[in-house]
Amino acid sequence: MIGTLYGVGVGPGDPQLMTFKAADILRNVPVIAYVVDDKGGSFARQVAAAHIPPSAVELPLHFSMSPQRERRLSTRQNAASLVSEQLLMGKDVAFITEGDPLLYSTFQHLLSVMPPEARVEICPGVSSFTAAAAAAQFPLAIENQRMVIAAADEDTVSQLDKWLPQFEVIVLFKVHRRIKEIASALGQAGALSQAVLIQHASSADKSAVTKLADWDGSALPYFSILLIRGTENSSC
Repeated sequence: MIGTLYGVGVGPGDPQLMTFKAADILRNVPVIAYVVDDKGGSFARQVAAAHIPPSAVELPLHFSMSPQRERRLSTRQNAASLVSEQLLMGKDVAFITEGDPLLYSTFQHLLSVMPPEARVEICPGVSSFTAAAAAAQFPLAIENQRMVIAAADEDTVSQLDKWLPQFEVIVLFKVHRRIKEIASALGQAGALSQAVLIQHASSADKSAVTKLADWDGSALPYFSILLIRGTENSSC
C-alpha cells in the first residue's frame, strides 16, 4: 500500500505556535522531509526539532531558486522522486514547512509534481502574516473590510496607489528586496505613516516592529513582512 504524504505547517518560528496536530503527525510519521539551503540548514526543521523522534528517517530536499525555469523544475522533480520512493515503500512522509503549507510554501511546488495516485493530507499552520499582525498589534479585517495579500514584486509596487483606497489592509510578503521602492511609492501616495514593518515575526530572534516612516534604511532579512493600512475606511 502506498504511503500518505502529509504537508505540515510548523508555524512562523516560535515552536509554541506549532499545532497539536502537527506535533502528533511528526511523532508518528516515519519519514520527515524538509527543504535545506546550500549549507544544509533548515528553518522548518529547527522549529519542529523537539517533535522529531530519533527513530525518524530524515529526508533533506534541495529546491533551486534559480531564475532558469528548467533548473527549478528539475530540482522539484528530483525532490518529488525522493519522496515518492518512500511512499511507494509504504512509508508515510511528513513534509514540514514554515508557516502554512498552502501560502507561499515550497510544499506547493512538491505537490504540483507528485504522481496522481499519491495520497495527500494537509495540516495547516499559523502563517507569518498573522504572527506579524500579533507582534504589531495590527488589526487585519473585521466585518465587511477587505484585505489583499501579495508578494512584493514590481507589479505589486505599481499597484499600491490603486490598492490603498480599495483595501483596508495590504499585506506584503518578500519585501526585503523592494522595500525602498515600496517606501517611495507609499511616500508619494501619502501613506508612509500607515505602514508597519515586521522582521522575524515570532522567531527566536524576536520580532522587530518598526513604523516604515522610522525605518533606518538597513538591509532586511528574508523573513520581513509589511502591513499597510488603506487610505479609506469602510463602514462597519
